[in-house]
Amino acid sequence: MSYGFRMWGADSSIEYDSSSVTWNQVDFYSVGAGSSDTRTFSSLSGKEVKVGMFFIDPPYSTRKATSHTATLSNGNTTISISGGSESMYILVLMR
Repeated sequence: MSYGFRMWGADSSIEYDSSSVTWNQVDFYSVGAGSSDTRTFSSLSGKEVKVGMFFIDPPYSTRKATSHTATLSNGNTTISISGGSESMYILVLMR
């Protein structure tokens, strides 16, 4: 199953297809410091996937701050986030 937005021209050709041209947001969530999270999105099968991570709070200057690790598996349908000493926002994109 494919998700996205398509526009057809007067000659019935596809003029725009968001599922292959544009990066689309799949999910945006947070993962706490020192915790992990695993999510599966069946709609990501066969798609190009990017995972962005952002610190929720500014890192402390008095100690080492480490980011979580993102792992894609099962044909990019499962995203696992683990480790990290700080709380992070997770942004999942696909095209």
